Amino acid sequence: MKRTAYATAQVTTLRLKLLKIGGVVIHNTRRVRLMLSSHYPD
Repeated sequence: MKRTAYATAQVTTLRLKLLKIGGVVIHNTRRVRLMLSSHYPD
């Protein structure tokens, strides 16, 4: 997210955006993956 508009966003903002687009957060021991809809423009 370094080169996006969300680079300096707060956690609450990111959570709200993910809820609005139906994103999924998958967290395991090494990484956090964001799975977003392919139809979302951002």
